[in-house]
Amino acid sequence: PSHRETLLRVTVAIDTSASTQRVMPRFLSALLGVVGAYGRYELTLLSCDDELRLEGHYSSERPLDLENLDLVGLGATDLRPIFAHVRGHPPAPALLIVLSDGFGEAPAREPPYPVLWVLPRGGRRPCPWGQVLRLD
Repeated sequence: PSHRETLLRVTVAIDTSASTQRVMPRFLSALLGVVGAYGRYELTLLSCDDELRLEGHYSSERPLDLENLDLVGLGATDLRPIFAHVRGHPPAPALLIVLSDGFGEAPAREPPYPVLWVLPRGGRRPCPWGQVLRLD
């Protein structure tokens, strides 16, 4: 309840590679939990397997609708296109949340904004930087 008046500005990237399909419902549930915790939000949603597949913009006025969300992918995993896209579209996010199993390449250098890796059980941390949250 304390966050209901706070405006959340966040970028969320979902790994849509073939290896994440069994955990995709948990990723989407976590995504809804993030936006649901805040009354007001501005969300940039990215999906990526071995290339960026989707960029969508949502807000409390234009809510995220999972029923009409077309998350394409099923290729290999490469997380670097997410960071290249964010770098090429300033300003930098206040926070980047990456929902992934971590089995792919990540940039060697830490970006100038905070990153939260949300990993399922059995997922691996893709790089030494950023914070990790495990989905149980």
